[in-house]
Amino acid sequence: MSLPKLVLEARRKGADHKEILIKICQEIIGDLRRLENILMETNLWKKEQRDELVRTIGSFIDDLRELKNLPSNYKSMINRSSLLIHNLTAFAQRINRTGFKNSKEAFDKFYKPYILDAFEEELEELIDQVKMLD
Repeated sequence: MSLPKLVLEARRKGADHKEILIKICQEIIGDLRRLENILMETNLWKKEQRDELVRTIGSFIDDLRELKNLPSNYKSMINRSSLLIHNLTAFAQRINRTGFKNSKEAFDKFYKPYILDAFEEELEELIDQVKMLD
């Protein structure tokens, strides 16, 4: 589910700010894991597979950009998403330039340290902090 639809659906169901923030974090973590799986299945030497991966990353970036339309009380999520957009854009550009020998190298040298590890842990910490507010 796209992030804007997730937020809209949660609001319709009466979710409060904290519940929506947790859902957003969980969805982004899920998207990062799905992107990891797609990356590992992609042969970066095949242009059509590489292009499909870049389009998938682009769709994820578009979803993250929609978070900027959230109210100001989601500022921490908006700031985190901006940095994630930046890192995903750099990753997509490097893939387009065939800057990696294979998907394992792309994962090990860029995706894992600059995207997955950096943001997954941060989002999980944010979820824990929000849950502690109850």
